[in-house]
Amino acid sequence: MDSIRQDLRYAMRALFRARLFTITVMLTLGLGIGANTAIFSFIDALLLRALPYPDADRLVMVWQDFGATGGPVQEWFTPPDYEELVQQSTTLAGASPLLGWGPNLTGTGEPERLSGQIVSTDFFDMVGVPPVLGRGFVAGDAEGEGRVVVVSDGFWQRRFGGDRGVLGRTLLLNGLEHEVVGVMPADFRTPFGGPTDVWRPYTRSIFSAGCGRGCYVMQVLARVESAFTVDQARADIGAIGAAIARAFPAEKRDMRFTVIPLREQLAGPTKPALYALLAAVGMMLLIACVNIANMLLARATVREREIAVRTAIGAGRGRIVRQMLTESVLLATVAGTVGIGFAVLTHRLLLAFEPGILPRVSDLG
Repeated sequence: MDSIRQDLRYAMRALFRARLFTITVMLTLGLGIGANTAIFSFIDALLLRALPYPDADRLVMVWQDFGATGGPVQEWFTPPDYEELVQQSTTLAGASPLLGWGPNLTGTGEPERLSGQIVSTDFFDMVGVPPVLGRGFVAGDAEGEGRVVVVSDGFWQRRFGGDRGVLGRTLLLNGLEHEVVGVMPADFRTPFGGPTDVWRPYTRSIFSAGCGRGCYVMQVLARVESAFTVDQARADIGAIGAAIARAFPAEKRDMRFTVIPLREQLAGPTKPALYALLAAVGMMLLIACVNIANMLLARATVREREIAVRTAIGAGRGRIVRQMLTESVLLATVAGTVGIGFAVLTHRLLLAFEPGILPRVSDLG
């Protein structure tokens, strides 16, 4: 241990004497490490990390595909098409619409525009995440106008201070009273959109009678039954879409239903771009390492006299190699610390310039 401490002190003095060399290596390696860490944080959150739902590989998105007629290949659903999908499918354990909802909260405290979603009564059961307080929706909540809501943990803490007596209280949303029946866990997020304050159940009364087969207003998230595979569900759902297309040729000519696993849907078109970015910054780190290796070789040439003197006074080959390794480890440790700073800065810049198309941005870290 004494000899290791001596090597470390000597390495620190040697690197301090060669300050320009040391700073160059620290910045070069730190920039490569920081850029790779920042890009990998995006890939980890969006492509590698498990989705925060039980059996998430069974969650799928269902779309209407009009690509055969030159239309969109991922079109939203209409209320009648969604209802036929739920009624006729034999391979789905549940299917929920996802509709944006932005109610105005008034009546108590400061008025506030909330971020909300309209989902099916079995939505929380389908994704496998129950409320931590109270209950989710039940079938009876969809009757009438669905005047009940489940709130997020953030909204609960912000407006009610975490009061467990929130259950049964009413919120005045868009001038109508809604009863609070549940509070979701703090880490719960719906697959799409940003943080949600409130959820309300989907009811037929939300849309007017005129919202028919041409009224594309909802995304559809579904769960495949455990007894079936995703491919079997795709065939089942495809047959339902084909039947609808035949029954309504004016609105649905050559339309078909497509099924995309949720993870694949979330990655979407960003996957190739993220891997290309990772390859680019990986190549940058490789170039940085090659440049540093060349600088170390050049520095070793300059230090031939020093090494010769150390050999002459009795230093063995192993001791000299250990001294060189100590200097390299010290350089790498300091450069890694600098890389943390570059990683934080790069991560913040990427979030600042992210155009709003990446899902699960809140999970990035």
